[in-house]
Amino acid sequence: MRKPNKKVVDRKNKVSNFIFNAYPQFIMGKIHCINLGRIIKYDKADHTCSVQLLPLQHDNDKIAPINEVIVPASIWQNDKAMEKIKDKISIEYKSLKVGSVVTIGFFDTEIDNFAGKDNFKIDSTRKHSLNDATLLGVIEP
Repeated sequence: MRKPNKKVVDRKNKVSNFIFNAYPQFIMGKIHCINLGRIIKYDKADHTCSVQLLPLQHDNDKIAPINEVIVPASIWQNDKAMEKIKDKISIEYKSLKVGSVVTIGFFDTEIDNFAGKDNFKIDSTRKHSLNDATLLGVIEP
């Protein structure tokens, strides 16, 4: 009769804890979806901006600014229209500007070859990257 195998491979659950706890947290930390930020530079002609994310890193340092963030037409066209009519309709309207607090989203794929309206080729496997961002809305102008 064979003796039962009494070897325990992961006696202190180090591998199990890594696989079920640490590794998923690491992966989720690399997937960017939506965040809050502040406009630090705004190019109205090119409809892009630079955004400083508001959450601090674990060491309380700021995350590096995100450049070339797309400002969608739904934001800049509204600002342009409201600037023209705000006095006529007697409302106080504040346009997007440096210092505005915004929500920022990150695309599922890289958008390096996106040029406006046409389909575009994806050249990398980059997903949910800080390099592929667009403004989603203005929280505080």
